[in-house]
Amino acid sequence: MDEIFLIFYSRAQHNLVMGKVSLDPQGALAHRLRYLRSVKKLKQVDVASAINISSRTYSNYERAYRMPDLRILASLADFFNVSTDYLLGRTTLPHCYPRNKKELEDVTNASVAIFKVADSQLDNEALYKEAFSETEEDEAEDN
Repeated sequence: MDEIFLIFYSRAQHNLVMGKVSLDPQGALAHRLRYLRSVKKLKQVDVASAINISSRTYSNYERAYRMPDLRILASLADFFNVSTDYLLGRTTLPHCYPRNKKELEDVTNASVAIFKVADSQLDNEALYKEAFSETEEDEAEDN
């Protein structure tokens, strides 16, 4: 019964983490840079000076005319406190990856709390029966 329960959460977590990913990293980067800058209520020149590039170069990133090199991409992610995967459209979660043991423990504890809430709202026995009833029906059809 526990195995089915873990598989169910694994798929739900994957969909939550990945969401809809972008096939166009340059477009995703431009959109997310504009969005993050507008949330912080900054001008392009403010972001550009913070990461030591020209405002014209930064503007080209936001208009999807150019892609930053890895050093600048990392600087942008650090400046906005998001992951590079988020900037490139590979995930819909903007959170940075844990950088030390305490941050990892905080993320793990938060995840455990979320799963406990979800577990209290699900009928695990019904999910278990549904998963195994489909398997038994498939086996009966095969015979």
